[in-house]
Amino acid sequence: MNTSFDGRICVMRKYLLFFKLSIQEYFEYRVNMLVIVLSGFVPFFATLFLWRAIYDAGGSVGNYTLADLAVYTVLSVSLRLITSMEAHFSVADDVRKGNLSNYLIKPMNYFWARFFRRLGLIPIRIIGSLVLGALFLLVLGEEISINLRVDGVIFFLLFSLLSVFLNYALSFLYGCIAFWLKEILGVYVSIWFTVKFLSGTFFPLDLLGGLFKNIVLALPFQLGVYVPIIALLGKYEMVDYLKLSGLYVFWTFVVFLLVGFVWKKAQNHYESVGI
Repeated sequence: MNTSFDGRICVMRKYLLFFKLSIQEYFEYRVNMLVIVLSGFVPFFATLFLWRAIYDAGGSVGNYTLADLAVYTVLSVSLRLITSMEAHFSVADDVRKGNLSNYLIKPMNYFWARFFRRLGLIPIRIIGSLVLGALFLLVLGEEISINLRVDGVIFFLLFSLLSVFLNYALSFLYGCIAFWLKEILGVYVSIWFTVKFLSGTFFPLDLLGGLFKNIVLALPFQLGVYVPIIALLGKYEMVDYLKLSGLYVFWTFVVFLLVGFVWKKAQNHYESVGI
């Protein structure tokens, strides 16, 4: 029998246990999770009615139709809800309360343990997004017409999946700030707003102009919301998909390297100060 293979299976079972615990926690604290899901509805309807008011007044927004912006709005809220991962508060809480020590003494990787813990929330949030989509169709269903392309759907799904890993790694990095700062709430709120803006959650990033747009479109944040949605709307060609796939690989590689470097420094700091 291959003991190495058996060991990997045993480790995977431990990580899947975190996935299961996350779902169990949802049912224990389902009211809190319901509030989180419903909180996505407010910006959705506010933005939706803003776009509608602009077009009803005879205006326009870039090269987008009202249908495009309506679809973009519902998908931006849904994608942000599903793929954001947002592990930084959990990491900071483990550091502040000393719970991190319970992970470090066990034969497991804290980074992946937290990943599977956050991964367990995705099925619940997908359900919430489906409810949001149903409300969207109820409000604007008759006015929406969008031509989906096979390549757009495929790359939308692929980019959304890749963004789960990238967003988690970025969030884990933010969480490591707690190793050096005790008061991190203000920092995290600033990060939250900045990331939402740079990811294209509020509006399509190509509405920005000049050098600032070029800088924003070179950063990793756009890969979590803006890029998958634009792919689904069919506004990319195959050459764009190839370039963006390379950008995903590049930023995921860079961010994971940063995670490894910062995590090593954070562990040394954690042990030296005896947090």
